[in-house]
Amino acid sequence: MRRVGARYLGKASVRGRLFNLGQFTGAMKAPGAPARVLGELYYLPSAARALKRLDRYEGSQYEREVADVQLRSTRRARAWIYWLRRVPA
Repeated sequence: MRRVGARYLGKASVRGRLFNLGQFTGAMKAPGAPARVLGELYYLPSAARALKRLDRYEGSQYEREVADVQLRSTRRARAWIYWLRRVPA
């Protein structure tokens, strides 16, 4: 995130399901699920350029989408998230 000039805003969570992919984790959408996936929220000053670079980094197994996230302060926000496209084996 430093490479794209992102500024850390804090911990956040989103409804979903988290999978252990070995070296990394991946989240899948689960809108009605009681479980939440914990992560971090960043501000991207040059969003178009940063997202292009992040898209390449995340690769084709993920899909970027805007989601409702919950910050620790109980504030809500809309943010980009990378969801897994398929349930892992």
